[in-house]
Amino acid sequence: MTRTHDLATCILYKKWSAQYWTVLMAVCLSVGCGMSVAVCDAAETKPQNSAEKSGVLQGGVRAGNVSKAEALPRIQKQMDTLAKLKDGLQQKYFYEKAAGSMKQAFQQAGVGKAMMYAEDWANNNVWVDWHYTKQFYMYHDSVLKNAAASTEAKGYITEADLAYLEQGMAQWTQLARQVDPGYQQLIRIYTDMAKTLDEKFRVQDQLKQVMRQSPHSEAEVTRLRQQEKFLNDRVKRIREAALRHRKANLSGKYEKLQVFSFITQGNRVALDATEARLHRRAEDPARSFEEEDCTEVELFRPHNIPLVSDPCPTGAP
Repeated sequence: MTRTHDLATCILYKKWSAQYWTVLMAVCLSVGCGMSVAVCDAAETKPQNSAEKSGVLQGGVRAGNVSKAEALPRIQKQMDTLAKLKDGLQQKYFYEKAAGSMKQAFQQAGVGKAMMYAEDWANNNVWVDWHYTKQFYMYHDSVLKNAAASTEAKGYITEADLAYLEQGMAQWTQLARQVDPGYQQLIRIYTDMAKTLDEKFRVQDQLKQVMRQSPHSEAEVTRLRQQEKFLNDRVKRIREAALRHRKANLSGKYEKLQVFSFITQGNRVALDATEARLHRRAEDPARSFEEEDCTEVELFRPHNIPLVSDPCPTGAP
């Protein structure tokens, strides 16, 4: 073959694509149909197919994107993780389930007369709190569903958006795994309050017996009334501790917490901000209450009721 050939020979020789045929036709019109091998050789250094030149990968997805065939199962995996954790909590803390969890804890602790409060406390505290905490699950589930729908419609999702969702779910899962222990702690607090009420009822029964005696011991009456006051104060402190716990570790923490947001959202929630919060909690482990007080020290210990004085420091809540 000679060093110079016409345009058609060059194209057949180099087996160029239709795209380069169009380009060289334009060149032909401007400089003539005689072309050197050097021109052909120079053109060969360009991308050899239209897919490479346009940045399209195998399967018709551009570089930097993930096809829906690959992305949707990965998004579904995150949705399954979320659903499993949420459903597990629903089985323990949703309405009548909450009452069952509370009654079981009371029975295991040997609660007596105060068992009558189990259902009421469960419905008005545990279940109501879960109703708000559940928004932490519902919001992020809607984010994942929205991403799946968008991926299905477009046929792809960007690698950056998919990484954002997966990294966000990793952080979300760390936080979500703290929810169940938080409710177990709340039930223990109410169990402790029930045990305290049982002791109060016993003291009141003793006081009634003493008062029926004639004559009765004023010293014994004073002692029992002091015990009753101590127990009333302790019930109040435990109730306040339960409210603080809900605010710090359950609904107050989770209801409006957004670890990651919709990928279409303009002002997207930054994952590094969530990571910073997690690090701070790791350095100062989550506590049941916002501040140290006598109630926190007393909780979950055997009830040794003092005869006269309250062992809590003066001024304790």
